[in-house]
Amino acid sequence: MTDIERLRAWHKAHVGITEYPPNSNNVIFNTHYYGSPVSGEPYKWCVVYQWDAFRETGLAHLFYDGKKANSCRVLRDWAKKCGRWVTEDFRPGDLALLDFSGKRGDPTHIAWLDRVNGSIFWSYEGNTSATSDDNGGAVMYRTRQVKLITGAIRPRYRENDMAKYHRQDGVDIVEVPADQLRIVMTDHAKKAAPAASYVNGGFFASYIENKEPFTLPVAHLAADYEATSVYTNFYTGQRAKLRSLKRVVMDSSDYKTGNEAFYGKAISTLLLQNGMAEISEVTTLPDKIQYAVSGVPVMRSGEDVIFNTFVKRQGWEAGNVRATWHVFIGLKENPARTVYIMGWKTTKSNMIKSAEAYKRFRAMGFRDVIKLDGGGSYVFSVNGRPVSSTSENRRINSILCWGDTEETGNPHAVPTTTLRKGTKGEGVMWLQWQLTSLGYDCGTIDGDFGSKTLAAVKAYQKSHGLTVDGIVGPVTRQSLTS
Repeated sequence: MTDIERLRAWHKAHVGITEYPPNSNNVIFNTHYYGSPVSGEPYKWCVVYQWDAFRETGLAHLFYDGKKANSCRVLRDWAKKCGRWVTEDFRPGDLALLDFSGKRGDPTHIAWLDRVNGSIFWSYEGNTSATSDDNGGAVMYRTRQVKLITGAIRPRYRENDMAKYHRQDGVDIVEVPADQLRIVMTDHAKKAAPAASYVNGGFFASYIENKEPFTLPVAHLAADYEATSVYTNFYTGQRAKLRSLKRVVMDSSDYKTGNEAFYGKAISTLLLQNGMAEISEVTTLPDKIQYAVSGVPVMRSGEDVIFNTFVKRQGWEAGNVRATWHVFIGLKENPARTVYIMGWKTTKSNMIKSAEAYKRFRAMGFRDVIKLDGGGSYVFSVNGRPVSSTSENRRINSILCWGDTEETGNPHAVPTTTLRKGTKGEGVMWLQWQLTSLGYDCGTIDGDFGSKTLAAVKAYQKSHGLTVDGIVGPVTRQSLTS
């Protein structure tokens, strides 16, 4: 049962409960809230009724962060502060705040939305009646006009706040609630990032340390600090505006060496704060920003960007947008509650001058898009399953991650028969999953052993000293499982 289904069942079971005696405000919900029977005008209970619904269904943490609240104004101010306030597109499960004065002023009543259809909604409400909307003494199922809603609180129901993965027009897409997204400063090979759901982010400022390519982000970054190498500690110590054991903030206005192209410039940056995401051009990061990462502007305010002026002025070069694999961040509103993290291989030498990227993302309904990492490869892992991965596996400096952190293994059964081009089924999905997790590009994990899977198998066999025939028999299968 979902969170919303659980609340709906609870509300249905309580319809018809009334104060006793009438006009006393003596009702079980007030007893639960205050700890003893109460009476008198100060204890109007429409909000207390909703508080009790969340408490008794085990969802108290979704209502005012688990604290007690008996005021519409308090809830409204809290929702605005934590990014849970909506003023349109009302949905089942929203807590609608109502104003019966018609002046769109302070709300005086609260309703749990069960259904919304055009200009009408149906709701469960406490302390209402057919003759006294906001002090009627009963639990009722009401039908009202949407125009009465001044705004609504959208709780973080599990079913609404889970990241969703899909693929559209050749683009890997994960929709992540903004308050679920983290940016982490790390130092791992791409396919070994310490998260089950992640994509590599940032850009590369190349160094060689201990005979190994080593990278650090350019421009702005505000992230959790989970890097452990001596080199990361040294370089971030030089560049960071703030760096502690758990937190790092790099601001391009504060360091220049190795960052000359971006120093002191207004750079397109994803900013995450209070459950909201925004893409904005900033010279320096706002104080106390939660997370931030910079990228090449691709689409701003629904319009294409001009490469030779808008993009180059920020310090980016043509090589940053060449034809290769890239990671993109997209918003359909700005600010927005949902962040779209996307992986896509472009084909034009300059995706911005050619408008290749703009046309693709405009058709998908985006308003603002920036490009993050590229460098010819990315790893896109969702719930421990690499859904798209290319062969290069260089070390990375930052990741965007979300959801669970416990990794899961290959969900497909190990095949017991030989696989070759033309084979279809779950055994091929196992093969594609294994190859993708190791950094070999099979395209979509679709169970169809086609040309891309064949090329990936041969590349794997070659790199592991096996017979390069593109056939997955016992020897190659054993190598893939070890």
